[in-house]
Order: sequence, then structure tokens, then C-alpha cells
Amino acid sequence: MRALSKFINVRDEMFAVIKQKIKTEVCGLTKKSNKILNTANRDLLEYDSKKLLSFLKDKAPYLFDILKCVVKEEHFISTAASVLMYGHSQRLSQLQYIVGLSLDRCGLTKEGLQLMHDLGLCVSPRSILRKKKELVAEQEEKIKSTVTAFVKNCEKSASKDDTVSSQTIQVNSQEKATAATTLLQDLDHSRTGIDASEEFVVEKDNSDNLMEQDPSNIDLSSDISINERNTPAIEMLGDNIDVSITPSKMTAESQRKSLHWFLIMMKQKRIMVNDMDISELRQEKDVLSLPKVSWIPDKCQQKSMTENVKHHICHILVKYVDFLKPFESVIPPYVTHKFIELTKAKSLFLNCELIEASENSASGMISIMQRIHELSVPHARLTDKKVYERVVFGGDVLTNERAFSAQQNMQLNRSDVDRLVGLIHRPEGLHREMNFLLMYFCVHEDVSSPVLPSFYLATRKQLSWNLPVVLY
Repeated sequence: MRALSKFINVRDEMFAVIKQKIKTEVCGLTKKSNKILNTANRDLLEYDSKKLLSFLKDKAPYLFDILKCVVKEEHFISTAASVLMYGHSQRLSQLQYIVGLSLDRCGLTKEGLQLMHDLGLCVSPRSILRKKKELVAEQEEKIKSTVTAFVKNCEKSASKDDTVSSQTIQVNSQEKATAATTLLQDLDHSRTGIDASEEFVVEKDNSDNLMEQDPSNIDLSSDISINERNTPAIEMLGDNIDVSITPSKMTAESQRKSLHWFLIMMKQKRIMVNDMDISELRQEKDVLSLPKVSWIPDKCQQKSMTENVKHHICHILVKYVDFLKPFESVIPPYVTHKFIELTKAKSLFLNCELIEASENSASGMISIMQRIHELSVPHARLTDKKVYERVVFGGDVLTNERAFSAQQNMQLNRSDVDRLVGLIHRPEGLHREMNFLLMYFCVHEDVSSPVLPSFYLATRKQLSWNLPVVLY
């Protein structure tokens, strides 16, 4: 091939064959069957350059080899190929959408976006605006199908139960009133000598009234279905976002700005008790009749708990202690159990709302808690504002303490909603792991073996954080 390339006529034909081959490969990439380059919202959120590289190796080997000869780093190959394919067809604009949305989020002006579009690095500003509207609409739909659906179904179920209970109470009161009326009528009949036939008519009318108000005859066909009752529960998460803006030139009108927001996230509980077959593990017994010794774990249970604790401690250490990170590949990723296939799936997280309030002030934290309570806690909205079901709210230790203080400040109100009783506070993330280590440090501090205390102290020294610890 190298010898033939020296001849001009042969070399031109060789180049023509290679160009035609590359053109055929690129034209094949524009087909709708190649979903790796789709610009759907889910594809943009799950963009992976490694998948694009493997796709180019299979579908366009000539183009990939040429770019690989020019570019040393492989991740640059996917970028260069994306720009070239966007020049060939604007349908192949996956990377351009990601770059355009990122630049727009960073505050690039419309003129700057148009310049980047002319260079082939992003899509047009109009396309970016349209994609932003689609992403917002999709996010709102996800929030409606999870948070809003959970709240509405719980409120609907609770309101139906309240209606049935109120009807039952009303029937019972009517039965008592009817019985008292019948007794008085019997006394009057015995005194005045009313004919037995008239007495029978009175008793028949009373029995007809009772049949009309019988609880068994109440129509419950409109009650909520079992599937609606089993809507997956949710947990709320939140943390503050503080942004400080310092202008390049300080003037009387342009000064430093400090922005304080609070981000609310939702996590859906994928696994409930009904999803797992625990009939083998659960033994239905009367708690009052169980002997005290049955509450003490046996040797097998103690051994299993010890192994699980070691596993969790090792995971925390290799995650945060640098000199232990080489051992991360040795530790199993999960604690093996019979529900491993059910629990290892990814949970659903959603950004629900960005509240323009600061958790640093008491009034700001109260407004944040009120918004979270209104958004995620099922309660009676038109009557007594009774809370039907409580929801977990998680955050870091500081957010957790401020949220608890805000809840305590509202305890003098009358209704459950005004007192914010529908939220259960829980620390999240690293703080729970540190609490976990501290608990075992306190338990084992008198043990002759200093392994667990050393693990805890090494972790705390490595992080160099002075964290307030709250034991739960």
C-alpha cells in the first residue's frame, strides 16, 4: 500500500475509496436506528463518552482509526467525532445539546451561544430554550407522578376512612336514639293501652330506619383501590446552597451579593414490606407471651451482626481514608442476603424545588419547613388540618438541628400542619457514618483490642473536621 501510494493515479483512487468508505460510515450513523446518538432528555442526562467510543469502533472503524492517529487522548476522539458528525447532520447533536445547556446554565449570553453554534460546538439558542422547556415539563411530570401522587392518594384514602367512620358513629347514635324512643313508646303504650297492631307499625318503621342507616348497606364502591393505597412512599432531603458574587469592579451600584437558597430533593422508597417475602423470617407470636430470653440474639445472630458491622466500617474507611483506598477492590460491594437483587437497584431521586430562603435565620428555616410540609406531607386541607402520614426529612447535622428548632418554635399552634408535626428529622450521609463509628468507639473503648477506636480516630483525623455528633 505504501509503495502504491507513491503513484499519483493509484494514490488518488486509494483516497477516493477511503473517502467513500468514511462517507458511507457517517451516513450510516445518521439512521434513526442508532439510538446511541439520540437527543432525548434521558439520553442527554445519561451521556457517556465511553459508550460513544465503542459505538464508533463498531460502526465507523475508518473514521475512528484516522482520529486515533491524530489525537492521543481517547476522550478527545468522541468530542472531535461529535463535531464532525454535527457538521454532517444536525440530528447528531447530542454533545452540542449538553455543551449548550451547560453554557446557558453558566450564564453565557445569547450572542455567545450563537458564536459557539457557528463553530459547531453547541446548538442554537432557540434549540436550547426549547430543550429547557422540555426538561422542566418532564421534571414536573415526574414530581406529579411521585410526590403529588403519594400525597393525593394518602389524603384520598384517609378522607374516605374518615367518612366511613363518621357515618358509623352517626349510625350508632341513631340506633341509641331509636332504642330510647322505642322504650319510651313502650312505656306510653303500657300506660294508655295502645293496640298491639299500632305498636307493631311503630317497631316496623323503626326497623326500616335502621335498615336505611345500617353500616353494612353503605356504598363503599367508590373507595380507593388497593393499588392506589400502595403508592410508593417518599423521603425528603434538603441542603442549603450559598453563592457569593463579587464583581470585578466595585462601584456604588455594583457591590458584593450573597445569595442563599435551599434545595429540596425527593427519594422514593422502592422497597416496602409487602415487596419482600419474609414469611420464613417472621414468626407471628404474642409479644406479651414471649419469654425475656427470646429478645437476646443468639450466637448465630451475633456473628452475622458482627460481620455486617465490619463490612460497613471497612467501606467507610476505604472511602474516606486515603492510604486504605487501594484495598477497596478487596471488599465486597454489598452484604449478601436473599433480597440482594431487589435492593441493589438504583433508587429514584428528583430535584423538587429551589426555595429562595436561608436556613441561617429562624424565619427562613420556618418558611422552608412550611414549604416542605405543604409539598410532601399528606394532611386534611379543608377541615382540621390533621396530618395523615408523617414523612422523613433528611439533611446534614446543621440542617437537622435547625429544622428541629424550627419545628419546636411552632409547637404553640393549634393544628398539626401549623405545628409541622408531619416531618421526622434524620441526619444523612457522612454524618450518619461518623455517628455509626462513634457509637462503636463508645461501646468498645474499654476493650483491650484498640482496633475499632483506632479506625474511628484515623477516620476523624483524616477528615480533619470537628463535627457535632448526635446519637439517635
